[in-house]
Amino acid sequence: RRVGIVLLEELKELEDLAHVKEVRGIGMVFGIEFTRPIADAVIDGCLDRGVLVAAASDRILFFSPPLCLSVKEAKEGARLIKEACAEK
Repeated sequence: RRVGIVLLEELKELEDLAHVKEVRGIGMVFGIEFTRPIADAVIDGCLDRGVLVAAASDRILFFSPPLCLSVKEAKEGARLIKEACAEK
């Protein structure tokens, strides 16, 4: 439970980007909604960094990391996702 909260807090920083509308999450299920259709481009950026995510639509990124994820791994994953989102 704690890891999901940490990951959501880290990812909420993405809402400062103009092209990120909202970051949502419950437990270990997360979504990032964009203001424009860039989900596929962000997925490519995440995959280039070794992070597996999927698109729920052309404006929504979806992912559910493993339940055994540590806080350290969650922070690293969030950093990589933030990098991929920032370059779009």
